[in-house]
Amino acid sequence: MAKDHFVAQTYLRQWASPSSAMLRGYGKRTGKEFPCAPKDVCHEWDWDVNPYFKEHPRLLGDYRKIFEPQWRPTIAAVRTNKLSAEDKFVLSGYWALLTTCTPSWHRSAVILAERQLADFIPLLARNFAKEKPEYQDFVEEAIMKGWIKPNPDGQQIKAMLTQQLTRTMLLLYQLDWVVLRNSTDAPFITSDNPSSVFPRRPFFGGLARFLPLAPDLALFTAIDPGRKLTTELPDLERAAPGKVRRGNVTRKQAARLNRVTVMNADELVFSTRANGPVGRLVRNHRDFSVFVDHARFPTPDGGFLNASTMMVRRERAAVR
Repeated sequence: MAKDHFVAQTYLRQWASPSSAMLRGYGKRTGKEFPCAPKDVCHEWDWDVNPYFKEHPRLLGDYRKIFEPQWRPTIAAVRTNKLSAEDKFVLSGYWALLTTCTPSWHRSAVILAERQLADFIPLLARNFAKEKPEYQDFVEEAIMKGWIKPNPDGQQIKAMLTQQLTRTMLLLYQLDWVVLRNSTDAPFITSDNPSSVFPRRPFFGGLARFLPLAPDLALFTAIDPGRKLTTELPDLERAAPGKVRRGNVTRKQAARLNRVTVMNADELVFSTRANGPVGRLVRNHRDFSVFVDHARFPTPDGGFLNASTMMVRRERAAVR
């Protein structure tokens, strides 16, 4: 068995104290504050192993090896305003992983699959009853009493998320980005689920992403549904598509973005040093988390259309 870090140590070390190489952790459930080393947090046993990839069971780990070793020099390039196409590729690759392959996003994907199957099962059962009329009464009773329940395979869902990594990476690589600099006395914090979505967005609204890179750096991007994107691997000898703008955040903006980070966190929030305001922020938002919002919309033919999206709000108990 291997202790696989779903958030890389190379990423977390950006928040390590220069004097002790330790992070300051905050338990989202307990509210407790504690020192921790990057190697001791954000890992699960054999997280990268997946039996659905019979020839390459550690395919997820192999993906990490492409991007994680380049993280430190890439952050240095961002800090010095020398972001090359290769640097954007590295950032996109690891951002994609943090967007789809943390336990929090994996759990949300399993819940989404459960809800989609819950809508599909009655249709499948009734089609079966049409072919086998002798079972029609039993099928209707089973549907009414909820005897047939969805049970998606978590490892299969993780395999599907892993297969989507390249597509997600290419999407992020082509988008416009904003590099946010933070020189205020409210440095950026991070968490065990650091690729954040924003609360209170419309159900069909665009999806914005926020990723802290270090206490003084972060990335922001918004997905434009109307933008034409390619699925071809990029030529890193050419300039990366998408504009990269830079901006400085105010203390108030930094505090709001830290609030978003805490709301998206699963179990742990991290800062460089003990910080009273961060501790209060964690305690005040302990019940917030990422969850699946599911809705039905009627269609002209009398049927309905199912739709789901990822949201952040005070619904933590509902996804446990």
